[in-house]
Amino acid sequence: MMDEINDLIVDIAVAAESNPDNIVDFKACLMCQRFRHDDEMFKKLLANVERFLRGGNALRANIPVPAFVVRLFPSLPRLLGINTQLFIPLQKFIKETIQQHLDTRHKGDPARDFIDLYLDEMKAQLEKNTSTTFSKKQLIAIIQDLFGAGSDTSSSVIGFAILYLIHYPKIQQKMWEELDYVCGDSLPSFAYRSRLPYTEAVLMEVIRVSSVVPLAVPHCAVRETHLQGFTIPQGSIIAVSLNSLMIDKSIWGDPERFRPERHLDREGKLTKNDSFTPFGTGKRMCLGESLARNTVFLFMACLVKKFEFKPVPGKPLPTLEPVVGIVLGPKPYKAVAVPRERPLY
Repeated sequence: MMDEINDLIVDIAVAAESNPDNIVDFKACLMCQRFRHDDEMFKKLLANVERFLRGGNALRANIPVPAFVVRLFPSLPRLLGINTQLFIPLQKFIKETIQQHLDTRHKGDPARDFIDLYLDEMKAQLEKNTSTTFSKKQLIAIIQDLFGAGSDTSSSVIGFAILYLIHYPKIQQKMWEELDYVCGDSLPSFAYRSRLPYTEAVLMEVIRVSSVVPLAVPHCAVRETHLQGFTIPQGSIIAVSLNSLMIDKSIWGDPERFRPERHLDREGKLTKNDSFTPFGTGKRMCLGESLARNTVFLFMACLVKKFEFKPVPGKPLPTLEPVVGIVLGPKPYKAVAVPRERPLY
């Protein structure tokens, strides 16, 4: 992860220096991970994933239509307005990658990554002649899910974080002062995390107010349930609104305010609020919570340590209103990135 962070710091610095106003397009920078952000194929794949997750595509895709109905009426997704064509290039890329793994790995070679491990287990299951869910089709679906979840949600939170820091410069300054005091000349790392409660609180507040994933993954009622005067029949599909918890006045008091201190006690230590559940709760909460929070923490701590983010001079502040979809994201915006120290690279 630190390789990606260092690359991003360099990219922002270079972009700022190459522009007379130090204006950086964060949409381009935040898309850079293992692939270079100027890789045309990768940009196209990410753009398709984003188009699916924004707007109504993914929301309508959550309508619980049985698989056999879709097989009987293959045009149903189109009638519902679900553009499944957006994932065809990604599926093609995944299939080619899996085939490349099969072609380049020889017997006895150690597993290089998740795909190799999955293919090993699939082969072992088939050799036992057991009924198994392991298949290439399932592998494609898993990678597709990981690609969509991993490439969009964390980058959306980071995009919102920079946006809110632009709107609240005093909070940004206080966050930087903590980072500078604790980390000194070093880049922030997980080793410093327990000593950076205000930084953590700022990012928790960004996650709360942005509600990047407003709905939890669909659940199913295993038995008839009565709740607050309503009857939920057995087998009902239930979509929990995580966003409603994040903006509940009875819980937060002033949920419309961006106030990191709500996550700290009087001594400045992080507090635990059981209603802070942006990743869901229970056995089927989001498996990527730790990865997402670690990613957001490390990226944002390093970025704020290295740069001060400001609005573009002479332009209105970019809107905090999101692009609506199953994953919320900030509307495209530009800002000024001012290096806090040199040399950066």
